[in-house]
Amino acid sequence: MTLAARPVLLAAILSLGAAVSLGITRFAYGLLLPIMREDLAWTYTLAGAMNTANAVGYLLGALTAPMLLRRQGPARLMLWGAVFATVFMAASGFFPRAAAAAVATPVGGCGQRLGVCDGRAVGGAPGLASS
Repeated sequence: MTLAARPVLLAAILSLGAAVSLGITRFAYGLLLPIMREDLAWTYTLAGAMNTANAVGYLLGALTAPMLLRRQGPARLMLWGAVFATVFMAASGFFPRAAAAAVATPVGGCGQRLGVCDGRAVGGAPGLASS
């Protein structure tokens, strides 16, 4: 039985993926950045660079998503994207040094995009994941 045959489960999975990848890591990061800047004594330039690194990671995720969808499948890509986004964005907050956060932030940004797959692909629409 596919996920398309269980629409409530499919809706829950897609909602959770969006909540983790967009809500927690993308939008909450923007809200926490001023606090991180203050606590870690970052300059505005460094804080802006961290936010840019997050956006660059998201862009890289968007550019690689079609290839990865064909290779891994949408469900696996969505799961691993959400895991990467959560782990690496959380890790970026544990390092007081900007260099470590600068590595974790773009990887988390990439995971953000990979965690939000096309819902039709996860639901099993014909030809979408294999095109």
